[in-house]
Amino acid sequence: INTFSEENFILPQYGYHFIRAPITRIGFLYSIVPIKKPVVMPAVADVLQFLLNIFVKANLTAECSIVCLIYTERLMEDGIHLVASNWRPCLLCALLLASKVWQDYGTWNVEFAEVYPQFTVKAINDLEVKFCEQIKFKLYVSTSLYAQYYFALRSLAEKNDFRRKYNSTFLQETPDVAIIEENSKADFRRLLQNNNEVQDNTITRPGIYSSSVT
Repeated sequence: INTFSEENFILPQYGYHFIRAPITRIGFLYSIVPIKKPVVMPAVADVLQFLLNIFVKANLTAECSIVCLIYTERLMEDGIHLVASNWRPCLLCALLLASKVWQDYGTWNVEFAEVYPQFTVKAINDLEVKFCEQIKFKLYVSTSLYAQYYFALRSLAEKNDFRRKYNSTFLQETPDVAIIEENSKADFRRLLQNNNEVQDNTITRPGIYSSSVT
């Protein structure tokens, strides 16, 4: 777990610590001390926002999320569990490798460093090497395995009533939808009536095309 700890890859932050001194002294004394961020277990929204920033700013495709999950589970099968101190480096590297394997034009490490500047390019390079070594460079994803994860995620989404939530979010009726529907029906009836009138006016008058039959 300590191998992928976030503190091993992010830039350290420092703060000034001022020391109280007698008023007779000229100037002031201070020291620079490292700032340690508290390790907190993330909520689902925190993980989602972390990954969403990468997807949007690095222009990743949705398929990368499935390959990222496969690599993450391979890492966990090799004894690395996702905890509060390492989930960001692990997911970031898994998504980076997924983009390089899946997409025709893979993402460069520097692009991920631009999304999250606390991870330097050198740190991401080191993280990528350690990740690949941990999973023994098993980066190949077969078609059957991809399909297995795809349908598993799809069934999980349907189980969590994802489709209903999606429809309620994106397919809600606007306030004027009833008026628009009624106007469209009225226009359709008007066109149908005009079409019938045209057909009545074009009926052949008797005797023009009549011919005697012998």
